[in-house]
Amino acid sequence: MIPSVAKRSAKPAKPAEPAPNPRLRRPEEHDATVKFVVACIDYYRWVIPYEWCAAGARRRGGKLPQSFIALYAAAWLGILTLVFVFVPDIANARLLFRIIFAGLPIWCISEVMRWWLSVLLNRHHNLFASLERNLIYVFVNLAEVFLAGAVLLRMASPGHPARRALFDSFFLSTQLNTARQASLLHDAAQVLTVSASLVLLAGGLAVLIGGKASYYYEDEHEGPWVLPVPGQPMPWSDEAKAIAKAKAHKKRLTTTL
Repeated sequence: MIPSVAKRSAKPAKPAEPAPNPRLRRPEEHDATVKFVVACIDYYRWVIPYEWCAAGARRRGGKLPQSFIALYAAAWLGILTLVFVFVPDIANARLLFRIIFAGLPIWCISEVMRWWLSVLLNRHHNLFASLERNLIYVFVNLAEVFLAGAVLLRMASPGHPARRALFDSFFLSTQLNTARQASLLHDAAQVLTVSASLVLLAGGLAVLIGGKASYYYEDEHEGPWVLPVPGQPMPWSDEAKAIAKAKAHKKRLTTTL
């Protein structure tokens, strides 16, 4: 049997495009200011050692192990702790050394701000780790901001006691209070610490709340607590929900027929 001309000339149907995921932000950004900020954040990543290590791993066809993030954060915490302990010795060093050691906490704070600003502003930043790991990252980054702020406060005011610098930085990084005014550099350290913690808390809450919302769905309220009936599952149990779903499906099929 010779196929018809219509069948011979028929073109294969194009596969249907997958529906866009409503939970993902569209990659297009139409605001010029946001585009500029995101571009600056993307370019700044190349002065961060972690990004160089990640790029090297991708070049070799792999990726960094999950433990590398913990080691990187622990290294920052160790460096900041050492700098905080030796601040009195650094204050008596040459100007160049003081600038270098003051740049370390500023660099750490800028890394934290870059990451969480990217979470908030970059539309391509749609994939995250688990909620539990993100919660740990929030506290680890907050500890970095806390130590970095303590270093800056102590270096900005050489006579500032170590204990007072730690308490002031804690209240600044948790948005509870501001420290006493001592000097212009001291105030600048306060502003930097508060700004970093604000960006960190905003980004952390956005990720945690947004991720937690995926576990909830709209449904009727299950009502007050009731006493269990022997031989029957509780109304809010998975078994009861499965039974109710099966009954609804059976009713829908009966109505259709």
